This record gives sequence, structure tokens and C-alpha cells, in this order.
Amino acid sequence: MIPFPRLHIAESVLNRIQNTLEDLEPVMPSINTAPIPPADPIALGQQIEEQTQAPSVPVSAPDDEVSAAASQESIFGGSPLAGAVDALL
Repeated sequence: MIPFPRLHIAESVLNRIQNTLEDLEPVMPSINTAPIPPADPIALGQQIEEQTQAPSVPVSAPDDEVSAAASQESIFGGSPLAGAVDALL
């Protein structure tokens, strides 16, 4: 038998990939995209204020008893599964 060095398979694969990438020459030069200028913080703050000031639309509870119990439990920070199980019992 020929003694092989004991490399982990993942290390061997990574080494092979790295060696292949080092040998490749780029076919086309990479195109750098233009940097995006940062947003105006004042305009961004106004946009956030406008979006958060709009009142939310109330939602009605589901007609299904199990779904309604799961939703109610979820609203108060509990597990929807616990609410559904309680509705079944």
C-alpha cells in the first residue's frame, strides 16, 4: 500500500479548490459597481416618522375557535401552540 498523508476530506477538498482558483486566470476583468452614497439622515428620519405615525388597521379574530385561541395567546406573548391546545381541551 502507498502511504497517504492523513488529511481530513474537507481540508483536502478546500485545498484542491484553492489550488484550482490560484491557477485560473480571470477571463474578463471584474466590473466594480459605483458606491451608493449614504442616505440623508434627516430625510430618512422624516420617512420613518411618517410611516410610524399612520394608525394601524384593526384585525378581527379568526372564526375558528382553535385559531382564535392561538392568536390570542400569541398576542399576549405566549405560544400559539399552547393557545390551540387550551382551546381543544
